[in-house]
Amino acid sequence: MKEDYVIILLGWEKRRLVYNGLLIAVTVALCVQYNLWARLGKEFFQFNLVILAMGANLLYLTGPAMECYLTHRGRDCFWIRRGMFWGGTLFSMVLAAYTLHSIANPLQYRMLFSF
Repeated sequence: MKEDYVIILLGWEKRRLVYNGLLIAVTVALCVQYNLWARLGKEFFQFNLVILAMGANLLYLTGPAMECYLTHRGRDCFWIRRGMFWGGTLFSMVLAAYTLHSIANPLQYRMLFSF
């Protein structure tokens, strides 16, 4: 049983490179499109990117935790793993795009969410 958890964790760690690569690609593309490096200041923006990247990677850990739980409950997680990975990756990419877009256009979002 312990070997199953090691295989699960190693499988998710291999996917972490794809996850981070896709998030980096979305972030760099939107930073270039919105010219955020020049507008917000390099040091300020780099610090925020590090904090957001750490948060994204902490949330990534919910995938292997959920798969370990489901495996412990006796489920075959072959397709569940893929669904959780790609669903979580797409959700993270959309969340990153939304965050960068809201940073680039703060007035639009203040008016949208003011009650």
